[in-house]
Amino acid sequence: MRFKIFENYPAMKYGISKKEDGSITRDKFFAKERLPKNKIAIPHQVHGRDVAVVTEENINTIGDADAIITGARNIYLSIIVADCFPIFIYDPSVATIALVHAGWRGI
Repeated sequence: MRFKIFENYPAMKYGISKKEDGSITRDKFFAKERLPKNKIAIPHQVHGRDVAVVTEENINTIGDADAIITGARNIYLSIIVADCFPIFIYDPSVATIALVHAGWRGI
């Protein structure tokens, strides 16, 4: 799935799996997108309000968070949503991106 609004930012890589992808696993999706597993930040989502700043040093230990943000190059952020909303935030002036898992408890 692609969004027209992101076409203005070719340096930003993003992807969204959708129902038509079937029961694709997260690992298969990352492989399809050619993303290195050691560069993917995956928080433990708890329907809360915590935000984790992701760096090269903490990418594999970010813990509980429902929003993740990074300004580091070549770090990929990942969240899962079902009946919650995914919010994408990108500031091209400082090359910083954030993903927010917005659910009824955290909003």
